[in-house]
Amino acid sequence: MLSLGGINKSTKQYVCPDIANKKDNYYCPSCKKDLIFCKGSIKKPYFRHKTEISNDCTRYTNPSTVHIHEDAQLKLQTLLQSKSPLLIHRYCVDCKVPETYEIPTVSDTSRVELEYKFVCKENNCIADIAYIDNDEIVCIFEIYNTHRTSSNKRPEPWFEINARDVITMVNNELTCVRNEKCNNCIIRDNEVVKLKLLIGKSAYWLKECAGQYEYCVGGCGKYYTESCISYGEMYGDMNLIPRVMCSYDNWSCVNICVDCLVNKNSELEKKYSPYSKRFLSRKSLKK
Repeated sequence: MLSLGGINKSTKQYVCPDIANKKDNYYCPSCKKDLIFCKGSIKKPYFRHKTEISNDCTRYTNPSTVHIHEDAQLKLQTLLQSKSPLLIHRYCVDCKVPETYEIPTVSDTSRVELEYKFVCKENNCIADIAYIDNDEIVCIFEIYNTHRTSSNKRPEPWFEINARDVITMVNNELTCVRNEKCNNCIIRDNEVVKLKLLIGKSAYWLKECAGQYEYCVGGCGKYYTESCISYGEMYGDMNLIPRVMCSYDNWSCVNICVDCLVNKNSELEKKYSPYSKRFLSRKSLKK
């Protein structure tokens, strides 16, 4: 069972059971009734309601989705306000490479608000947690428990975090559960779209050049056969690996994959990109 936190009566701050102590007094964030902090040698620390108080609140015995969501909000807000470092990891849905974001610590001009109201793309929205500096949104956190948040209703950067991950967090690191592509994959996909347009105009040329050079000139070591470079393979599904394109170099055909074109230096792109003036000016490239 999840161990949910309580509110310190003196400081009015959220406190999770792992750092609570028996010297302070606490109350339930949901029903506002007094709590007892329990800590022993066998069970993990936890809060419970006083048994002598008549109470229907199930926050600590059988927490609902509302209780879990609220506890994750309070814990994350408290962490941000404490000026502790927080790292958010997000994995690209395509290449699976992680990106790490370091959330800045609060300053005299910043604040962290729950249920923050704002307008995005002419829509009235409410953020679970908003990090604000000089009245401008720095980033937004959405707590995911049962329903995902629509991406087009939040300004970047924003992160969607699993509520249970927040509650059980111990090292100030969280994983964003948004299904998004990284910048490199977005750039690569844009290149693929351009290639599809180009291939539609120069399919005959690709067939003629296929097989002259079998390795990617980008140095990645990919090996291409004649079928890889054929019009049918390329035009049929440009999202399959290897992604290959051809370009002129001294009137011969060379092979370079999209990954190398995007990730290598500008000289490689200038030399082999099919969108360069040198390539497009060739008379052999007919419409």
